[in-house]
Amino acid sequence: MPDLRHRLHRMSFRAVSLLPVPAHGRVLRRFFEWMHRVPDPWRYESEPYELAKYETTLRHIPGRSYRRVLDVDCGEGAFTRRLAGAFPGAECRGVDISERAIVRATAKAGGAAGAAGFAALDVLTEAPDGVFDLVICAETLYYAGRGRRLRLVLSRLRSFMAPGAVLVLVHEWPEARRLYRHLDADPSLRKVGEHPYDDPARPYAVTVYEHVGTAARAPAPAGGRARSRKPAACGPGARLARTVALSAALAAGTAAACRPVAAELPLPAAFTAQALQDTYDRYAWQGRRFLALSREGDGQAIEVVGDLARARRVIVYVPGSGQSLAAFDDSPESPGRAAHALHDEAATLGPGTAVIGWLGYDTPSLAHPEIVTVWPADRGAGRLRPLIDRLPRHLRISLVCHSYGSVVCARAVAGGSPVRDLIVVGSPGLGVRKASDLRTPARIWAMLGRNDDVLRAGLLIGPFGFGADPVQAGFGARVVDGGDTRHHGYLRPGSRTLTEITHIAVRGTRRAA
Repeated sequence: MPDLRHRLHRMSFRAVSLLPVPAHGRVLRRFFEWMHRVPDPWRYESEPYELAKYETTLRHIPGRSYRRVLDVDCGEGAFTRRLAGAFPGAECRGVDISERAIVRATAKAGGAAGAAGFAALDVLTEAPDGVFDLVICAETLYYAGRGRRLRLVLSRLRSFMAPGAVLVLVHEWPEARRLYRHLDADPSLRKVGEHPYDDPARPYAVTVYEHVGTAARAPAPAGGRARSRKPAACGPGARLARTVALSAALAAGTAAACRPVAAELPLPAAFTAQALQDTYDRYAWQGRRFLALSREGDGQAIEVVGDLARARRVIVYVPGSGQSLAAFDDSPESPGRAAHALHDEAATLGPGTAVIGWLGYDTPSLAHPEIVTVWPADRGAGRLRPLIDRLPRHLRISLVCHSYGSVVCARAVAGGSPVRDLIVVGSPGLGVRKASDLRTPARIWAMLGRNDDVLRAGLLIGPFGFGADPVQAGFGARVVDGGDTRHHGYLRPGSRTLTEITHIAVRGTRRAA
């Protein structure tokens, strides 16, 4: 069974590599963001196999002076920190496609002497600054698939190398032979060592190349400027058949992969000061205030930041996919951190605002077929709506909803609710074709950054897809400029987007320029 799962894993990523390069990168980013919803998902920090492999890799790095070192797909920086320790005079940098991983890597590195630096980066379409004397790439090339896409990734790695630089690759053996065959045929690279290890956990090899040519020119980032083959034209009949087939496959996959749903969190009997305090005492965790808390499944929690009993306004923050109790404070869009950031920002506009970080539903996982349906959103809306309805009537209620959470919020306010403003950021859609379809008195605000790669397919077939892009002309939302923000950056403390979002949530208007 483990071998079957291993093969299916490889096959799935080979299939993903057939997508256009930008879409391939988006899928990989979503996958790794989901995997990093919990710290160190592959146990790179503690697994004896991994720790031994780090030491073996360090032994096979040629002994010379390195000025700049790059660790590609560094995860949470376990090996990058070792490189910084092994080469204290070098500038060591780790890059990874997952922003969550980079946030953790940066925190773990701290300000220690010889600490490594980290950046979120997709090597398919982006490049680090300058070139490097030593480039490390471990357990990564499987995700590139085969053929042209694998060649593209390898050529990108080569473009990061200065003349005379060293490239160290660490992958499963004997699969490494297949992964590296394009490098073996490259006249600008010379293989200087290959060291297979028949480890009982999983055989691997450390392979070392030296750049013997001139500085390589980076292939054009495949973000739209590079020429691509035009897709074959297809008529309405072919498109309909493809859509029906896709919907049927998704329905079958969803039914087959359906997962258990955690029980709904109970709400306090009343929202008086005493009832709230009793509830906070019951769920006391880390000295914080929770309306409810459960560790069932991936965990759920509803945190209150501020004085809800005396508040005049309340902001309810609803997160998107891949969230869990373990990652409650993990990244800017996680419910705990987002709620505290919103409250701190609201305090600059005056007193009287409380924020609720609401993780009261089973957020869909990026590896689960339900991620492309509204079914988790329907379940979530059924749990969010009672909270909204039971909040005291004198409160001015706003919803701030990130990514898939925007689908949850839209379904919670549909048909009428006491919510005054619905603010969606990085939304894939609201499950409707236009804002008026929600039949809600709430004002709908939509923000999308130019660097946000959230998939907005515009598809809506039964439960599949999320409808029109809410920032497009004609949808009917009040569009707010998201600047150059990435998908996970809207609620980052100190950001312009956080200030804008909070101003709308508190005052119902845009911030004056």
